[in-house]
Amino acid sequence: DIIRYIKRMMILHNILTTLAISLWFDSNISAVEASRVLILGDSMGSFMGQTLESLCVGSEIQNAAIGGTTAVDWAEYDSSILDGCEGGNWDVVYISVGGNDVLNSGCSISGTELGEKVTSAVMNIMNNIAPNASKYLLTGYCIPRGNESRSKRSAECSEPSDYTAFQDFFLGEVPPTLPESVKVVDSTTVCGGGNDSFSNPIYFQDAIHLNSKGYCEVFTQPDIQEHLSCEEGDTLDCPSLDFELYGFNKHCSEDPDPPTTKCTDDPTWKFNGTNKKNCAWVRKKAGKRCNKEANGVSASTACPIACGSEECTVPECKDNTDWELELKNGKMKNCKYLKKKTSKRCDLIGTDNTFGYESCKQCNVCEY
Repeated sequence: DIIRYIKRMMILHNILTTLAISLWFDSNISAVEASRVLILGDSMGSFMGQTLESLCVGSEIQNAAIGGTTAVDWAEYDSSILDGCEGGNWDVVYISVGGNDVLNSGCSISGTELGEKVTSAVMNIMNNIAPNASKYLLTGYCIPRGNESRSKRSAECSEPSDYTAFQDFFLGEVPPTLPESVKVVDSTTVCGGGNDSFSNPIYFQDAIHLNSKGYCEVFTQPDIQEHLSCEEGDTLDCPSLDFELYGFNKHCSEDPDPPTTKCTDDPTWKFNGTNKKNCAWVRKKAGKRCNKEANGVSASTACPIACGSEECTVPECKDNTDWELELKNGKMKNCKYLKKKTSKRCDLIGTDNTFGYESCKQCNVCEY
């Protein structure tokens, strides 16, 4: 009887041990299950591709962001925009909206007006586009980079404080009423800028779009890491990162009405840092020069008009007097000044930060 009892106890012990191991295994598997993140919004999201998987350890990314879109667009979209995305149940939805609303207003939109537009977009995403997520995240935007002289910026967006409408409303004295599942983190200053200064250029691939270093600074903020449920990993030294953004071919959005993006050539792009080797220089021999790079940005990306890009449309010409050029002697000229020597003068940059060829019909490039 004692022997039988011992055998039964050994069998029971083995069963309990097996059950305990099974429970431990299941709990640890669930603990390391990937955090499923859906990215929605504008180019802050779309330019990131799948790079967030390298910045948030243990995350699995679906990117449905669409460059050029506004908060107004995302307030009108429905769930069909995600028809190309896999799954349907996300742990976190990252939302980047509002930046283009600021730029399209010439940086004149108030914090209150922007806040209302962004709030409408967020509520539509929560109710109609991705309603089953556990959490939602907004980070705002870094202040743009600071290597453009103020004379080369548009008159409306010439100061760092012109870009703080998002911060002014969402982190002001009377923040908006949003559901508890929505987290708002201020990223205005993480790239080195603030109300009185533009950001460090090392974090940008062009005037406003971040590179891997910039995305690193934004998404390694402790509050963001926690909200995204990122696993612990090696501490990243963002300024020292040296890898390209990746995963652009995995975008899953089905844009029902893609925005018409107007081309514009970046006047700050310069091959080898040489002032004369800008987008106008590229345009002279586009076939040979559109593959040139400066600070990791190709001429074809920085100079879509010069390179004849099919991903955006050539802008409409401005009225003769709407484009102005300041000569070295201080005299002001307009589009008519370009007519006599178009091969040279169309390459000049006006006070509105645009090349003559993209603004004046005398150059036969813009639409009129």
